Amino acid sequence: MLRSAIAVYSLGLLLLLSTVAAITAMAIQQKYEQQRTSLQASVDNTFDNQPNRHPHRVVHFGQFVFKPRHALAAIDIGISDYTGQMIYLEGHRQNSANFGDVRQSSFLLRFGQLTPALVLQILAPLVLIFMGFNSVVRERELGMLRLLQMSGVALTRLVWAKALALLVVVGIMLMPLAAALLYLGLFEHAGVINSLLMFGSYALYLCTWLVLVLIVSTISQCNPPF
Repeated sequence: MLRSAIAVYSLGLLLLLSTVAAITAMAIQQKYEQQRTSLQASVDNTFDNQPNRHPHRVVHFGQFVFKPRHALAAIDIGISDYTGQMIYLEGHRQNSANFGDVRQSSFLLRFGQLTPALVLQILAPLVLIFMGFNSVVRERELGMLRLLQMSGVALTRLVWAKALALLVVVGIMLMPLAAALLYLGLFEHAGVINSLLMFGSYALYLCTWLVLVLIVSTISQCNPPF
């Protein structure tokens, strides 16, 4: 893989996208929190400074409440863009959240913004497939697999070696996520357990793709040159 310029560039571009996505997402998270705090203070001030009126009318005056985001939303915002960020509270009414970003933006927003979650969930598996699809089948295609088996190298040992190489690639892919989670855990009160669960989930997700890629590459058949 190191001799393949395309593979190295693909991995480098993925790391660059992950880093940019993490920095951008955390900046957006901080901006949202500043806006939420400012808007919440404004509506609270409006509600508190009502003229003297009957308590029942005060209840129907209503109050806006803005949803705070968890620190890990900088990595994966979840469904907040669809469910909305604000709710209007009024007596005798059950109001749902509104003002979701998807409803106020173009249809392209439904494809996802550049976040670490998007990079790891969609782009990372594609790079992993690109770098590992010919791991074993290429050895068979070039006739090297037969020579290796004649030399005493078992197929399982070869597959484990390929898996270890791809596991290193997975570890490199997860480095920006680990750095972002460390920052969120230390400075944004994300929680150690939540951060570890998120990191473990993405590691398991990419390892699942690794196993699938190796299985397909191992069982694929081709016509060797001799």
